[in-house]
Amino acid sequence: MTASFDLNLLPFHRIKGQEWASLPGLLTLTPPRRTARGREDDRLVIYLTLSGNTPLSVAEYKQTTAQLAQRFYQVPGSLTSAIRAAAENLNQSLVERNLRTTGKGQYIIGRLILGVLRGTQLVFAQCGPTHVFHLRNGETQQVHDPQISGRGLGIGQTTPIYLSQLDLHSGDQLVLCADLPTGWDAALLGERFVSPDALRRKLLSITGDDLNAILVQVQAGKGNLNVLETPPAVPAPMPNQPLPASSVAPKPAVSPAGDAIAPAAPRPASRVDSGRPASRFSRLLSGVEVEAPEAAPETTSTPASAAAVPVRVPGGTVEPSATSTIPAQPLPQARSPIPARPAGRTGRFGSVRRPGELPEIQRPSAARQGFFRGLVRLSQTIKTNLQKMTGGLKKFLPNLLPGNGEEETGMPSGLGFLAIAIPVIIVTVASLVYTRYGRLTQYEDNYNKAMAQAAQVSAQTSPTDVRRAWDSTIYYLDLADKYQVTQASTALRQQAQSALDNLDGIVRLDFQPAIVGGLDRTVQITRMAATGSDLYLLDSARGSVIRAVLGSQGYEVDTAFVCGPGQYEGGLVGKLIDIEALTVSNIYNAHLIAMDAGGALLYCGFNMKPVAVLLSTPPLGWNKIAAFSIDTDGKNLYVLDPPGNAVWVYPGALGEFKKLPTIFGEQGPTSLDTSVDVAINSTDLYLLFADGHVASCPTASIEGVPMRCSDPVTFKDNRPERQPGPIITDAIFNQMTFAAAPDQLLYMLEPLTRAIYYFYPRSDSLELRGQFRAGINQTFDSSATVMTMSPDHSLFFSTGWQVYYAASVP
Repeated sequence: MTASFDLNLLPFHRIKGQEWASLPGLLTLTPPRRTARGREDDRLVIYLTLSGNTPLSVAEYKQTTAQLAQRFYQVPGSLTSAIRAAAENLNQSLVERNLRTTGKGQYIIGRLILGVLRGTQLVFAQCGPTHVFHLRNGETQQVHDPQISGRGLGIGQTTPIYLSQLDLHSGDQLVLCADLPTGWDAALLGERFVSPDALRRKLLSITGDDLNAILVQVQAGKGNLNVLETPPAVPAPMPNQPLPASSVAPKPAVSPAGDAIAPAAPRPASRVDSGRPASRFSRLLSGVEVEAPEAAPETTSTPASAAAVPVRVPGGTVEPSATSTIPAQPLPQARSPIPARPAGRTGRFGSVRRPGELPEIQRPSAARQGFFRGLVRLSQTIKTNLQKMTGGLKKFLPNLLPGNGEEETGMPSGLGFLAIAIPVIIVTVASLVYTRYGRLTQYEDNYNKAMAQAAQVSAQTSPTDVRRAWDSTIYYLDLADKYQVTQASTALRQQAQSALDNLDGIVRLDFQPAIVGGLDRTVQITRMAATGSDLYLLDSARGSVIRAVLGSQGYEVDTAFVCGPGQYEGGLVGKLIDIEALTVSNIYNAHLIAMDAGGALLYCGFNMKPVAVLLSTPPLGWNKIAAFSIDTDGKNLYVLDPPGNAVWVYPGALGEFKKLPTIFGEQGPTSLDTSVDVAINSTDLYLLFADGHVASCPTASIEGVPMRCSDPVTFKDNRPERQPGPIITDAIFNQMTFAAAPDQLLYMLEPLTRAIYYFYPRSDSLELRGQFRAGINQTFDSSATVMTMSPDHSLFFSTGWQVYYAASVP
């Protein structure tokens, strides 16, 4: 997919009233020359903020974001897989770092916004309570859900991710915030269209607090990501200099008695809410236990010109500023009483583990680490001694050889070879020993941990704890598979994945390539329709329809089928934008009906010339047709015109719609400009919107009785840990359709995960019954674009130019 927009990013970075020229943690990348399959068109924006009580330099920020980007471009397959892998890699890195420094009371918490620009869409993930504002045409959409995005990265093994998707238009503006400044929400939600410069000045003037945010302007272009810099008020920090305070400021701790504490290392804004977490690091975050401050080192007096002012770094620690001349003052130290430990078993860091509580994820044992460090030290010692021995021989042996002692003599070639070969042999043997036994030990260690996590499931009663146990099982299996894959690890992975699928109502299907021989790579499938033996594909690149017929090996393309733009007896037909199979008898004996952007219908079938019929233009005219649908009995045709804020209804019979249209539901949804699809069953009309919510209205009305529409419809998500609401929190749908009668279910496509959710429609709600996904070992080039269900329950979905299907779906 070719990008059609440029993003201009203007960072806000204010610390104690001073504006900084650059924003550490901001990185933009276009696809490198060598990327994993599926990443070729992904343009990456990373916005990372790290808070805690450990100083971080610009170089460390650059290293962290570079590793995050490298991981993203290394993961093949779907976009969500790459985003999740990158976020999980960063989370694991922060967790391991926090575990190494927990004895010192040091920690780092990360907040991340990772965005990927694909053509006109921006897909992004939020980890931590971050905010994204989308400003367009005088309206503002806020993307923020702290329950899903979590408290941040580095706190636990589970990586919280909130995925979203925005359709961009030229002139749109985005505001990204790691921590929302005071007054910004009210200003942005009430903002009308202003220039980026005016918006920047307004946001800067609202508050004098520290700022850490990004303003993004969308403009037509070729997919460039431009980071703009404002004139710096202070010089940029050196690469290894600790950064000044971040706008994500830690909050003060509170003692168990309720008194405020002035800690040497303030706590981050994100806190753990559990009563008493298992690990000591988690207890420090949650406030249950406070780390005793280390004794301050002795200070020496310095001249006034060299003294430093305490500067708060992103985590809140004090670092001297090299440019200040004011003497540094020590911070007050305070201690919170540490609760007495109850008798009983203790965890790895001295915490009490209650019965049924999941064991915390542990690092490899110190014994194993010491063994391999000793092996490396041994090989280095042998190498050093051999080098010393060789040097002595080189000086001694020439004295035994005939010749003038004053002449320069070289070492015999045989000894020179040995001097080089022996160290190489030693290192090679050590490497082979590690490869043979070290990798096996690492595999066994992680596999045993996975087994231990799986064994804990039977002791859990809460679905949350059960999910956490199976997630941890897969986590350790991923680590074990880096060293070795065995039948035992494969079987345990299948067991864990099946358990998680049962929690989420996922049915795994074996999808196969549908088209025999495949399609041309230039084909872009945006709509599909199917009958018992035929599959119709709308190629948006050409605006025409491809017909494929079911054979013994799959679906074969019918090269004689004609259905596309052109001049017909009924009028001129442009590029087609939507199609629907005709399952009822019609006067044209057609099997497919298609529509172009101007409201022209095209009836197509095999062994027939297409017939064009121009729909009557509505009284208000067309703005931009997005989709159409026909009700189950074929009596009414519904045309969705989002910019015109209307759904037009054309009554008809036998597949012919020549009467004047009426507008549907004058008292229905008031704003349709973000609607993307329409579907109708025998009783209700459903509208799908870009943010994932759905509205429904009855198709029949009683004269004098106002129409009662549900906008939004309530999704009844019956999965554990989920609550009813206006959206499905882990999905953003782009298409919906009803299958042929007697199937009453509404199917909706989530393109990023290639999942097809199915719902049972009720008067004011949609009840989730489950979802279909491909097998865990199946990989695809990109996200799904469209899906359809045939009357005999064959399920199809496409990924651009490729089509897959699964027959006899339950």
